[in-house]
Amino acid sequence: MNPTKRILSALLCCTLLAGPTAFAADTAAASPDPMADYAQEYGHMLGLTPAQRLEDYEFFWKTLRESYPYYSLLERQGFDIDVIYQEYRDMIANYDNDTDLYAAINSICYRFGGTGHLMLIDAATRDYLTPLYEQTAGRKTWADALNNPVSAKQYPKIAAFESYTAAEDGTSNVSQSTQTKLDNVTTLHLNDQTAYLRISSFAYENISADQKKISDFYDALDGCKNLIIDITGNGGGSDNYWQDLLVAPLISKPLSATHYLLMQNTANNQPYLSEALGSSALQPISKLPKLDALQDRDRMTHFIADTVTVQPAKKHTAFSGKIWLLVDEGVYSSSEALAAFSKSTGFATLVGTQTGGDGLGMDPVFMVLPNSGLIVRYSALYGLNPDGSCNEEFGTTPDIISQNEAPLPTALREILKNYTVNYTKKSAPRSSPVHFFVKWAAQKLCLHTSRQSRIQSENCKI
Repeated sequence: MNPTKRILSALLCCTLLAGPTAFAADTAAASPDPMADYAQEYGHMLGLTPAQRLEDYEFFWKTLRESYPYYSLLERQGFDIDVIYQEYRDMIANYDNDTDLYAAINSICYRFGGTGHLMLIDAATRDYLTPLYEQTAGRKTWADALNNPVSAKQYPKIAAFESYTAAEDGTSNVSQSTQTKLDNVTTLHLNDQTAYLRISSFAYENISADQKKISDFYDALDGCKNLIIDITGNGGGSDNYWQDLLVAPLISKPLSATHYLLMQNTANNQPYLSEALGSSALQPISKLPKLDALQDRDRMTHFIADTVTVQPAKKHTAFSGKIWLLVDEGVYSSSEALAAFSKSTGFATLVGTQTGGDGLGMDPVFMVLPNSGLIVRYSALYGLNPDGSCNEEFGTTPDIISQNEAPLPTALREILKNYTVNYTKKSAPRSSPVHFFVKWAAQKLCLHTSRQSRIQSENCKI
């Protein structure tokens, strides 16, 4: 297994309290006050003193400054970090309320846009992640963090609080990764020479359900000249998904891609890095070759040259044509890993727009706030594109960029440059102008797929 393989790296939805709202207890009011009832029930749900809340808040920021490799990127993105820090510190100090600590941490992660997988782990997400990490080899540090005694005591109380706020807001606090997506895989033969495969998510729990459908689709590719794999909008999941289900069956020899991963080998990061990479693999940052586009070298302490290798599957498909990978800004985390791997190895030609990034490295790590037990995750590895630019910041540039249209029509136009289309639909002409075929193929896809609303709004705009 590649040591830096992401096992569970999908973007799990943050829920609740996106803004810096403080909840002051006003139990002295004579008239019924829902907020007073709320504050009375949940204001001291974690049993924290004012000093403990501020201690947790300072621990959060100290860990960000020391261990979060994208701190400087936040500054480049225009955030006034000192102002944000003081704003939420004042909120916590001025209200004797545990929910304000929760709201502050959640809101800060939200305002920073989840850069580098930064997010507060809610109760539903913790319940989802814990058994998966417990069952995954090489991820004991992750499981231990989720099971630490303070969080184990506090998260049932946090779950009750989240359920209350979700009910009040009319929303759900079920994490994205626990929701079933019945239409995760879409397959279609657009004509006798071009096949289309769309994957909406690389979620770990989808692997077993999707494996047969993808394998059967690959078995029917004999004679096709083009395979379009559409991962637009795919926010990630597990590297096992794309390595085992998508790439391995289509290759006849091993493919490898190497990228530099930078890190801060701090007290919080070190146990995770040691387990996933091995301490001996880390090299001092002074030995990193000069890379013109690298901006944050001075913040890092170590690096590794990480090689991801995919071996051919035992069952090899007969397809030997050209592979096109459709990407956009929604491609992130492990789907970004596929995009970067494909471009580096030549496995596929990338078509679309700049990807979302942060696909190089291992699973995000956790920080555990000492008194509240709140768990915050972030990427500890700072992946570099070949030119030294930050993958989280710049993503991967497609080989063919879509201009004012979705990636699918762009790919179809490229395909039509190489041969004359033979239509499988009797009502379609035997040959046709490029524009007609692109529109016809996209409309056929729209009619076929159960995700019609999404495809209509994106892939069908010609």
